[in-house]
Amino acid sequence: MKKLLIILFIVYNGVTAVNAQTNSKWSVGISFGVASPIGKFGDKNIFDSTAAFANAGPAINIDANYNLNKYVAFSLLLAGQQNSVDTKGMVSQFQKAIAGAFFNVSSGDWNIGKIMGGVRLSFPLDDKQKLNVSVRVMVGVLKTSFPKITITEVYYSDSLGNIAASQFSKDKVPLDWTFAWLAGAGLKYAITKRSFIQATCDYSASSPKVPYYPVGLRAFVPGVYGISGNPFPVVLPNNNLPRNYKQPVNSLNVCLGIGFNL
Repeated sequence: MKKLLIILFIVYNGVTAVNAQTNSKWSVGISFGVASPIGKFGDKNIFDSTAAFANAGPAINIDANYNLNKYVAFSLLLAGQQNSVDTKGMVSQFQKAIAGAFFNVSSGDWNIGKIMGGVRLSFPLDDKQKLNVSVRVMVGVLKTSFPKITITEVYYSDSLGNIAASQFSKDKVPLDWTFAWLAGAGLKYAITKRSFIQATCDYSASSPKVPYYPVGLRAFVPGVYGISGNPFPVVLPNNNLPRNYKQPVNSLNVCLGIGFNL
């Protein structure tokens, strides 16, 4: 028991000494950067309903940290990103899959918000502790919407004997708040005792449930027109899939910004 009390006393004095060297236990920061889709979120395959055709886009991070000591902090992160949809890639794949038809695709963007909480570990890289490297693990929730999409097709109708056009449109579908997790690393350089610049690289993942809607669906009423004499619509992919599926929304976000010790 005596040895345990001595160890606790040493740890307490160490934490107290560290806190005495800092002006505050709280720090806040804001960063801007790029969100790059990873995995299915960035895949471009009209035969896969979970391929979101997402492009890299802008990202913003707002974070607050409560420092327990110079190594450990509790962290709160508010993050947002916007990823456009590669409609040119969709058009190219549609036209390869359906010979003789021409397509135009318009789509909204993936607008994503995240609220995360977790632990950050920091380690100084120099004697003056101006440069620090950190790692963080966080969990939270993600909110997004399935973008609105409109697919227009121009084709030659054998039954009509001339050029015809059809269009399919699906409105934006708000998705429920979904569990998300994040793992990342960062660098922080102290400009003054109260201000610093920071760079972060975070990988985040989530899988919100989406009402069944394959990106590559040609959802036309059977018998309205034919392609090469076929009176039935062509569906990409097979619509025997479940009525709901989970859309992976994974990304690698790299941001640079500034922060302040309060």
